[in-house]
Amino acid sequence: MRDKMSLAMKLTINGVDREVEASPDMPLLWVLCDGAAGLPCVTCYGESNPPESYGPHAPPGALHWGLPSPAHKMAWIGLSPRALCEMIKDKQRNGGRDFPALITHVSEDKLVAWGWNPGGDRTPVSVPRDVFLAKFKEWAAAGGPCPYD
Repeated sequence: MRDKMSLAMKLTINGVDREVEASPDMPLLWVLCDGAAGLPCVTCYGESNPPESYGPHAPPGALHWGLPSPAHKMAWIGLSPRALCEMIKDKQRNGGRDFPALITHVSEDKLVAWGWNPGGDRTPVSVPRDVFLAKFKEWAAAGGPCPYD
């Protein structure tokens, strides 16, 4: 049996230290397209998911994909439901979107839609997209009430 060759690296992306490993299952180019090398996103990302032959860590099919700015980190990780709700509504942290713009974003943005068709062995969003959109619109129409912690 042949050992896989891999290359482990420590990177800091948007102020977050990460350990990444490039291997035949996750080529170095994809690791670098994750922002570390400053390559344009279109180097790795296209309009649709790449073929299954690209492996389980293939980039999403959303041409405008990009890392968030340093001020807009993966800020939702670890938030309580209430804190996440407040962040979604806060224009300073949501890309300047009011409720109509948020509805357009979740309804039309290809990267958001990608969650329901992620390709490879990734698990899609568990709620059907039409149900999610209906509930999101209902939530927005009610003024975006947030749960209690």
